[in-house]
Amino acid sequence: VEFLDYEDYVICMESLNLVPILPKTATTANKNNDLNLKLKPNPAVYQTELSFHLDSADEVDIKITDITGRKIMYRNKYQLDSGQQRIIIQTHNLPVGLHMLMISTKYETVLEKLIIQK
Repeated sequence: VEFLDYEDYVICMESLNLVPILPKTATTANKNNDLNLKLKPNPAVYQTELSFHLDSADEVDIKITDITGRKIMYRNKYQLDSGQQRIIIQTHNLPVGLHMLMISTKYETVLEKLIIQK
């Protein structure tokens, strides 16, 4: 998957757990993970597979930031059909460390930690 555009959002630390502060356009951080979002392998070296389920066709935004909130990758308005989704993200060119992956649909936003190793 080629990520084409970038956008900033802020991440802060709270009790040693990363807590993202979502952009104004995001709806809510869904702790129940209704998308059934999974990243494997995680930690990743060369690539990671992002898998999730959409109940209906939707535009999906995929964002990755480092721990400081610096933008790493962003894909805006990725049009997907309903059903199980599988996206391969190349990680070999990303900086080593802890990152946050945010996936947003029209109705929800889900966050997942992503660790990049070399």
